[in-house]
Amino acid sequence: MKKMIQIIRDAKAQFTEDNLVLAVPQFISKSFTSYCSMYEDMKFIINYTDRLKIGQDKIIKSSLTFSIISLYGKCFTDATQSKAPKLEAKEIFKNKEEMRETHEYLMELRHHFISHRGESDGEVEAAYILVPKSEGDPQIRFHRLKQISFNNEQLESIELLIKFIMSELKTKMDKSGLKAYRDYFKLFTPEQMSFMTINNMKEIE
Repeated sequence: MKKMIQIIRDAKAQFTEDNLVLAVPQFISKSFTSYCSMYEDMKFIINYTDRLKIGQDKIIKSSLTFSIISLYGKCFTDATQSKAPKLEAKEIFKNKEEMRETHEYLMELRHHFISHRGESDGEVEAAYILVPKSEGDPQIRFHRLKQISFNNEQLESIELLIKFIMSELKTKMDKSGLKAYRDYFKLFTPEQMSFMTINNMKEIE
């Protein structure tokens, strides 16, 4: 609720001096806002790859890498509770097989490395037993190699993929935005719209 209040405040501050600003109900705008949100996430990923290219310490590297995988995978996974749309790989990569390999690599990391513990090249674990050659009790030990970054070639492939996804999202944003715009003026009367005019909303504490 606090974040929604802040969005209203921001809209009032930015646009109401020169415009009437009409709030669009979520049932009309859900697809549009979902695709816009995905687009913003893709912009984050581009920034993350840029940061990884210039070198970071281990903690920053791992944080940026895990964020890339998580944000990318989020766009292609089901969001049944919110009824938000997701991207469909069959549609997106229908004529772009060269992009599919990088996509599948990131999704494999998302499913078996980030979201669930599974078998993945991103995280390899092993146990071994130490048996002293002289005195002492045997001990079982653990060792893990965990991916904390991408190499430069992988980063270049990811950037190409993200820029392609952004172009696909832009098309979806334009289409869903136009539909939301038309539906809004089709469904509501001027009187109803007056109740959704942000200019007239009182300041909310």
